[in-house]
Amino acid sequence: MGAIIARALVCVLLLLSISLTTLTLPSNTSSRPRATHSGKEQKSRASNSTSMALDHFIGRWLEEKKESFACLADALGLSGEQRAFFENSKSELSYQRNGDTWTIAVGIVGVPQNTTFTFKLGETYDSTNIDGSPLKSVIRQDGNRLVERHENQGQRNFVMDIVREVNNDLMNATTTIGGVSMQTIYRRT
Repeated sequence: MGAIIARALVCVLLLLSISLTTLTLPSNTSSRPRATHSGKEQKSRASNSTSMALDHFIGRWLEEKKESFACLADALGLSGEQRAFFENSKSELSYQRNGDTWTIAVGIVGVPQNTTFTFKLGETYDSTNIDGSPLKSVIRQDGNRLVERHENQGQRNFVMDIVREVNNDLMNATTTIGGVSMQTIYRRT
């Protein structure tokens, strides 16, 4: 039973905390002439520039607090045991980037297991819900934020949206399911 709860916890934390936040790219104030590049090179450079603007996410983040978790637990249909475990646990996230490919490791402080997902901005990837049911997920840039959407492909159909924003060494995540939202605050370690 403990292994099931640990797996469920990792999946919930993924859903609650996998998303990234964008930064506004600095404008180029240089007056130097720019070289011209093919459309493919320009697209690749733009993709890498966007990814590089998000490099402040690279590293490890620890959950400090969560607000309105009970409402979201109801929306997810968590059992009493799962609810108690998740409410009293702290999640940890680790972000890495290789070119335009991102890797997120999601885990629980004190639990040796974690779940890792790899994705590219704007491309759908497979993930899982706390009950192990499959999700289709995508993370997109939206102005100065990144938003992610998780669509449950299992028996319970729902859509979960997560928006993250970074202010210095704090990350605020807003998770919404069916009009019910919770806030999670993370601190960079």
